[in-house]
Amino acid sequence: MVNTLEADWYVDSEIYARERDRIFHPSWWLMGPSHLVSNPGDYLCDRICGWPVFVLRSQDGKLRAFLNVCRHRGATLLTKGYGGGINSVRCPYHGWLYDDHGRLQNTPKFGEELGDEKKSLSLHQIDVHVWNGLVFVKIARDKGVGFDEWLGEVSGLCADFPGPSSLDYYGEFTVEGELNWKTYCDNTVEGYHLNLIHPRLGTALAGGDVQLFSVNDGRSVAFDITHGASGGAREARGAKGLWVYHFPGLQLVLGDKIFKAERVESNNSNHLRSINWAWYGELDEAAKHEAFAWGKQIVEEDFGICAEVTRNLRAGVFTPGPLSPSMEKHVARFQQIVKDILLNGE
Repeated sequence: MVNTLEADWYVDSEIYARERDRIFHPSWWLMGPSHLVSNPGDYLCDRICGWPVFVLRSQDGKLRAFLNVCRHRGATLLTKGYGGGINSVRCPYHGWLYDDHGRLQNTPKFGEELGDEKKSLSLHQIDVHVWNGLVFVKIARDKGVGFDEWLGEVSGLCADFPGPSSLDYYGEFTVEGELNWKTYCDNTVEGYHLNLIHPRLGTALAGGDVQLFSVNDGRSVAFDITHGASGGAREARGAKGLWVYHFPGLQLVLGDKIFKAERVESNNSNHLRSINWAWYGELDEAAKHEAFAWGKQIVEEDFGICAEVTRNLRAGVFTPGPLSPSMEKHVARFQQIVKDILLNGE
């Protein structure tokens, strides 16, 4: 029988540093809804696993992504989460100016001293891709794989459900807490906890249980959803749905009336942030508000138990326990993927 990871894997700062370099840096990350950057001059900016990034729709119509750091002295260039109407980016610290291709245009009070060196001081560009109404970025251009290869079979799983383009955007919410990212993902890929931690969700699911399956060699875990007559989920989400987790930090909830996308990311071994964007269809405003609040409640319930687990792991009192072969096989596979990447570079 397989045991869970030892506590050090969740609390050790050196292990986290390797995770950030080998797992997070070459992976694709959800940045936000593509409708926020649909027009030239629109932009999105955020920090992902500590890396400051922004995406910008240039005047030529192309979407580009950059590290959100001035090449002069390291100041943050764009600070508002999203906006529009810009065709250049000016550093608020010393006024260095970049065009919408990231090329350095002006360096106040430098005169001509930079000369040809100006060409080498463009913003650091990162990879960007739009899929199903969502913008994704990859920080490391020289590592990892292309977006389609990274997403793999998830695209096909989602094909039978409406995406953001055919639903109404409602809004976003964020949940943060003091927990390790792997405790949340361990929790995410098993249904063992569902009826105890999410009693309303357990009631809403027909049969009160879930049967998870995996694709992409275990990097994606999903379950088909059938909503029962009780719990209110059928009215809010439709009779059928799909839930998907994709390694390392993407979750999707799909249904006849809902599409929710979640980015799960951390900037140290004891902090996690979940950013969620939601779209709904064929619901009145009260029903949308209720569905949105319920989605946040589910995330908060998971954060609560995982923060408690993380505190106990950090207390130094936990020894590895056995994983259920039937209920926690996807937890075992998730943990093995992490170990393989960190120990073997796979």
